[in-house]
Amino acid sequence: MVIASPGTLLLAAALASPTIMSAINGDTDIDDAALRFLICVPVAAIMMAVLRALTSDFGPSLGDRMSATLRRRKEDAPVEGEPPVRAP
Repeated sequence: MVIASPGTLLLAAALASPTIMSAINGDTDIDDAALRFLICVPVAAIMMAVLRALTSDFGPSLGDRMSATLRRRKEDAPVEGEPPVRAP
């Protein structure tokens, strides 16, 4: 779980934006806005981790992408020490 990634910090700023705007306008103390932002950072990190976990099954995995790029064509010359290419 990456806590200080740009996406996490942006989401934390969006979650704490009402208090941040209130601090900018002078209605709320800056300490309260900073505390709210610091509380929102781990909450945003957990939200991003849950989203990442939910969407990890969609699309090809890293192993599938690597094996697709490392496959040889049938007409390629055989590499010494490797088994011959089998037809699919």
